[in-house]
Amino acid sequence: MAERNYTRQLATIISIDAVGFSRLMGIDDELAVAAFEERRDIIAGSCGAFGGRTFGDAGDSIMAEFGNPIEALRAAFDFQARIAALNAAVAENMRMPFRAGINTGDVIVRGGRLYGDDVNIAARLQEFAPHDG
Repeated sequence: MAERNYTRQLATIISIDAVGFSRLMGIDDELAVAAFEERRDIIAGSCGAFGGRTFGDAGDSIMAEFGNPIEALRAAFDFQARIAALNAAVAENMRMPFRAGINTGDVIVRGGRLYGDDVNIAARLQEFAPHDG
């Protein structure tokens, strides 16, 4: 039998996606990347402030993990408010809103990354979330 090199745990996952990132890349790719990085730092800061951590990103999406679903919600409200304030200060066609999906369940943890159906469900829920939601 192969040695088990992972653990299982209960976690709350937030899947976060920048809305309209590709459109902004077409307008001004350098500005879009800088704006995304600024917002990614806000998201990481909010997650850390509420006991979570970001554990992965790909392109214009970010994943975060929490041990407590209430703290995950607080972090999401916090980063959405901060990002909305940034967006209010720029022209409407240059705004970068985010949407988030949150799910709690059993995950596999391996090498600092999380896997499993409950991670995937958070990503699918994010696809249905409204901008800034």
